[in-house]
Amino acid sequence: KGVADWLLGKWGYPTEEPQKLSFPVKLSIGIVNYKTLGLTQKLLKSIYSQPEELVNKLEVILLDNASEDGCGEMVEKEFPQVKFIQNEANNGFAGGYNQTIDYSRGEYFLMLNSDIEVLPGSLDKILKIEDKRKAEAVLAGKLILPDGTVQKSCFKLPTITGAVKEYYLGVKETYSMYLPEGDKEVKVEAAAMASFLIPWKVINKVGKLTEGSFMYFEDIEYCRRLKKAGIPVYFCPQATFNHHHGASSKKMGLEKSLEFLRKGAIYYHGRFKYALLWLILWMGQKLGRVKTSQ
Repeated sequence: KGVADWLLGKWGYPTEEPQKLSFPVKLSIGIVNYKTLGLTQKLLKSIYSQPEELVNKLEVILLDNASEDGCGEMVEKEFPQVKFIQNEANNGFAGGYNQTIDYSRGEYFLMLNSDIEVLPGSLDKILKIEDKRKAEAVLAGKLILPDGTVQKSCFKLPTITGAVKEYYLGVKETYSMYLPEGDKEVKVEAAAMASFLIPWKVINKVGKLTEGSFMYFEDIEYCRRLKKAGIPVYFCPQATFNHHHGASSKKMGLEKSLEFLRKGAIYYHGRFKYALLWLILWMGQKLGRVKTSQ
């Protein structure tokens, strides 16, 4: 065909407009449950209480990470429209969400922690913002804690320089989490994944979550890849979600959660940078510049 085109004078690149990809649904919502049955049930109710027009454009993929808490029975009885995946072993945060991504069919993929509740109008708002961005950005919603305060959920990618600036030079928001000001979407370097919208166009370019850490640091690592790929992250205060923060990690216990946190930090930073950061923060605690809770 190439030879025939050349003989007929059909040279150069095609001028036809590329066909737009079509998706079976507009939005896929991925949820991973680990021993949070009651909260997962509330989350599903909050999704399906959205306007019918919106509900008809979405699908929900729920994975249970070997909870043995009756999640499958609850879904079968109350939410038969949900795609349910039962894991025989706990595959961790990234492994579980990657499975839900594999089963998704939507143009946009929304990660929701199982301890999230969707507030009225939030799904519609975050979809409209992504449409405005032409599916070329990642969006994070505003998280409301049980006491009514807004969670600090945005951050700079953690570096040694950032830690020194914040805890020794007094430059704020260079290492710890913060809350952007204003009521419109704002570009940030990184944001927590509790409510995290990723277009499939971005997944095709950047990939799924890295499974090198069982849990913790997945959001930081993914946002680092987004930055390298030139894909912006926006914090969207218009899209609000209740967040019962840390529900799954509490089920594991403090000791095991801290162990996974340390392993995640080592995986992200490498052993040398992790050790140096640990020393900087330890000295900061001794000097009263770093709170113990951080």
